[in-house]
Amino acid sequence: MESPHQYGPELSNADFQKISAYIYANFGIRLSAEKRIMVQSRLQSRLKELNLSDYAEYTNLVFNSVPPHPELTNMVDRITTNKTEFFREPAHFEFLKNTILPSFNDSGLKNSIRIWSAACSSGEEPYTIAMVIQNFSEHHPGLQYTVLGTDLSTKMLQEAKIAIFTESKSEPIPAEFKKKYLLRSKDQEIKQVRIVPEIRENVSFEPANLLEDNISRFGIFDIIFCRNVLIYFDRETQLNVITRLCKQIHPGGYLITGHSEALTNFDLPLVQIRPAVYRKK
Repeated sequence: MESPHQYGPELSNADFQKISAYIYANFGIRLSAEKRIMVQSRLQSRLKELNLSDYAEYTNLVFNSVPPHPELTNMVDRITTNKTEFFREPAHFEFLKNTILPSFNDSGLKNSIRIWSAACSSGEEPYTIAMVIQNFSEHHPGLQYTVLGTDLSTKMLQEAKIAIFTESKSEPIPAEFKKKYLLRSKDQEIKQVRIVPEIRENVSFEPANLLEDNISRFGIFDIIFCRNVLIYFDRETQLNVITRLCKQIHPGGYLITGHSEALTNFDLPLVQIRPAVYRKK
């Protein structure tokens, strides 16, 4: 079997600890020892591009430069990029369509809905949310909505703003939605789609660290999606993040987490109403 270090220098435990300590201190994400090879592979190409001989030089560059070196942002982008896809965990979008939106509409109290997709990566989740609400609003005239997507990675946010995806990434999108909400290139050789303008104009993107005090600048939301994010945090950080998010939800609003993320034994102003769906008291 080939060694994972065959094609470049090895990330030592000491340099991995410097990187993991920085990521945990600033973003609350705990990188276990098993993630060392993953971090090494994600940063490997940067050593060549920066003409550095090993990871000791790399960590010295990103952590000891004054002022901070631009590579620090690039390092965070590469390490914190996580998996995402359209209509991931589809039961949540069924609940949004069949329960949350009708309840807002029937109450007559909500003709403008604000939704936050926290840790949105390259934008598949906020665009999925927008498609579901746009489709609902076409049958319920007067309903307005905005979706905010935030992420640590500025690179992912730039991709999200452009809203161009490969055809393979669009496969989970229902055929009806593909027809209405995706634009295809006139060049058949280009296997890409783009989200239509009427969806894009309702979705915005901002950089954000969920551990920062100033997430309050985003205002109050009716629904927050924070899915498959908490699994990267220890329990203390999970409570910290969810407590902050709860302050940004209207009473009666919803918090939706990933199916593998439980908020058991936390003292929070939330009532669980189905798996991974909570309502603020």
